[in-house]
Amino acid sequence: MKIAYVTAWYPTSASPYTAPFVERDVMALSQIHDVRVLHIDRSFSGREKLVRGGVLIERVGARSIVDILRLPAQIRAFSKRADIVHSAGAFALLVLAVSGVPRPWVHTEHWSQYLRRSTLTAVLAQFERCPDQVLAVSSVLAQALERYGAKNVAVVPNIVVAAEKPPERDWSRGIAIISIGALIDGKGPLDAIETVRVLREQGYQVSLTWVGAGLLMEECVATAQGLPIRFVGAVPPEQIPQYLAQANIFLLPTKAETFCLAAAEALASGIGVVMGANGGQRDFVRPPFGALVEDPTDAGALAEAVLQVVDATRAATPADVASTVADFGAEKFAQRMESIYQSLMG
Repeated sequence: MKIAYVTAWYPTSASPYTAPFVERDVMALSQIHDVRVLHIDRSFSGREKLVRGGVLIERVGARSIVDILRLPAQIRAFSKRADIVHSAGAFALLVLAVSGVPRPWVHTEHWSQYLRRSTLTAVLAQFERCPDQVLAVSSVLAQALERYGAKNVAVVPNIVVAAEKPPERDWSRGIAIISIGALIDGKGPLDAIETVRVLREQGYQVSLTWVGAGLLMEECVATAQGLPIRFVGAVPPEQIPQYLAQANIFLLPTKAETFCLAAAEALASGIGVVMGANGGQRDFVRPPFGALVEDPTDAGALAEAVLQVVDATRAATPADVASTVADFGAEKFAQRMESIYQSLMG
């Protein structure tokens, strides 16, 4: 089957860490279908072709008004010989909606703003009625889209990369916390720092490594003075496992998530997870190896949840923890997508 995949989120040489979850979807689909990607790049003007991971990528610019006005014709030409058009991300949804592509259209949505009601999301959500099939990466996001009136919504989780055998956890250094995410208010880095402070005051040996960069870096470094906390900045996705291997608990006091790939990958590595409760993580972060805190700004509640999950994971094997996300592999994703594509073709 020929798949024309249209997205505004895709890694580039200038931004190699962008949307690894979209590229994983494409790579999994390309194992069984002929997939080509049209990458609408809003930081770029012009057009170029390249091959990445064995998949042909056509990169088209969308930096100017003129670039954007060209997009409908470019999309129609790109998808002319495709059996299915598959889009990902809100911007690609908008462009495809006005392009008039006469093919079965599947759209995957990740946008966390749908979890926060606003006039903007209410307007954009009307375009979610255009595709033949809308895919949400979590049940929470699917429910939000349905409240906005989207039809034919199904849940297809992100692909979680897991080791064949999760490594044993080292508890000799006490509680080694890892957090993965941008250093922005929505991810709660300052709340994570306060959680470490609370646990230290209670007498626990605890440290924190935060993987990710963002606008709050300077404030976080200043707030963390005197605490065993390090900020390593952004790293390539392939380096994440080495940081997970050094930790034994994952903490992210997030305000909202559509899925939270980092948390799922932590569980797949045999690490217990503590998070804020709002979002798609509800689908897989569950007791005993996961805890969701309703108020992610409450450092005391976060600290209590960390201790509960530490007790549960220390008493289990890493394989027990990893089994909670065993259904999120690339093969299972491809099976789900094959069923959806075939139903549309039929």
